[in-house]
Amino acid sequence: MQSETPTQAAPAPRRRAQAARRGLWRILETLAWFALLLFAVSLLALRYWVLPNIEAHREVVVGAFSRGLGLPVRVGGIQADWQGLRPRVTLSDVRVYDRDGREALVLPAVHNVISWRSLLFAELRMRSLIIDSPRLAIRRDAAGRLYVAGLELTADGKGERGGSAAEWILGQREIEVRNAEIEWIDVKRGAPPLKLSALSLRLRNAGGVHALGLNARPPEGFGSALVVRAELKGGSVTVPSQWSGRLYAEFGGTDLAAWQPWVDYPFELSRGRGGLRMWVTLGAGQRVRTTLDVQLSEVSARLAKDLPRL
Repeated sequence: MQSETPTQAAPAPRRRAQAARRGLWRILETLAWFALLLFAVSLLALRYWVLPNIEAHREVVVGAFSRGLGLPVRVGGIQADWQGLRPRVTLSDVRVYDRDGREALVLPAVHNVISWRSLLFAELRMRSLIIDSPRLAIRRDAAGRLYVAGLELTADGKGERGGSAAEWILGQREIEVRNAEIEWIDVKRGAPPLKLSALSLRLRNAGGVHALGLNARPPEGFGSALVVRAELKGGSVTVPSQWSGRLYAEFGGTDLAAWQPWVDYPFELSRGRGGLRMWVTLGAGQRVRTTLDVQLSEVSARLAKDLPRL
C-alpha cells in the first residue's frame, strides 16, 4: 500500500489558494464593472433625463433646500447644463424667510458645479459654489438672541442647524460670494440698521486646510474697507480643540465716533479717527498670540467724568 508523501500533497493547497485568488479577482472585477455601469447609467440619466427637465423637478429641489434649512424657501428659476464633465445647476431669485415670515436671505443667482464625490459621500458636494449679489440679514432681538438668515445662533455657535450647515460648507471645495450686502439689525440696542456692502468672500477647503479671504465696505464716511485673511487647519466645527492657524484683519481710516450707535467705548468720545491691524495665532482652539497695530488721530475724548477732555 502506497501513502502520499508531504511533497506530493503540497501542490493541492497551492492550487486551492490560487483558485481562491482567481475567484476573489473575479468578484472584484465584477464589482468594478458594476460600479462603472452604475456611474454610466447615472451620467446618462443626468444628461438626458434629469438636467434637461430640471424645471419639472422644482418641488423636489426647493423642498430639499427648505428641509435642509428648516425655513421656507422660494426659488424663482432653475437651469442646468454642463461644465465639462460636471453637471452645473443655476438657481435664480432664491429667497429664504425666517419663522416670522420676514425675508432673511436673498440670493439673486447661485451657480453650483456638482462634484462626482457626491456619489462617494452620498450627499451633495460642490466642485464650486458661486453666489452673486446676495443680501443677508443678521438680527439681534430684544432678548439678545442672534439670528443669521432667520436661523438662531446659540451660545455654543451651532444654533438650530448651524453646526450641520457649517460642516457642509467646510466639505465643499470652493465657495465664492460676490458683491454681497449684509444688514445688521440690533433690536435690543435700538440702533438704526447698519449695512456693509460690496462684500466679497472666497473660501477654499482642501484636506482639512481652510483658506478664507474677505473684503467689505462700510457705509459712506465710516472708513475704508475691512479686510480679513485666514488660514486655518481643523476638522469638525464641533471640536474646537482641533483647530489652529493664523488670522489677519485690517480696518483703516475709520471715523471712530460714527460707530457709537453700534459700539460701546469705555470712555466718552466726541471725535477721532483710527486704523487697526490685527494678527491672531490660534492653537488647539485657543488664541495663542495677538498682535495689534493701532493708529489714532484727531481724537477728542474724556476718559472719565472727573477728568479733563483730551
